[in-house]
Amino acid sequence: MSEERFVQIEQKLDRVEQRVDRVEQKLDHVAADVEVLKADMVEVKSDLRGVAGRVEDLDRHMHVLHEEAMDRIRALGEHDTLRAEMRSEFKSLRDVLTQHIALSDVTDRRFVRRLDDHERRITSLERK
Repeated sequence: MSEERFVQIEQKLDRVEQRVDRVEQKLDHVAADVEVLKADMVEVKSDLRGVAGRVEDLDRHMHVLHEEAMDRIRALGEHDTLRAEMRSEFKSLRDVLTQHIALSDVTDRRFVRRLDDHERRITSLERK
């Protein structure tokens, strides 16, 4: 083989080595990025465990608040003096309204009778 041929082969090998070096550098960067991602994933998993614990605490707290609210609602039904007062006032109001309605009915009947009487008198006067 000629010297020229060896030079060409050496040049090609140099180019291949350069490419391999670039690929290795890129692989090193990828490996470094993967390590960073692994560290981030560990941190994310840790954070998620903390969030899961907080959600469990929140769930427990919400159940306690719900039970307290239900107990208070039940207690209102058992000892509701306001409700008794309201019923008493509603009954009084109903009684007053019933009296006014009864008086109005009596007054309306009286006016109807008077109107009827006036109409008869007018009709009688008109005939004369």
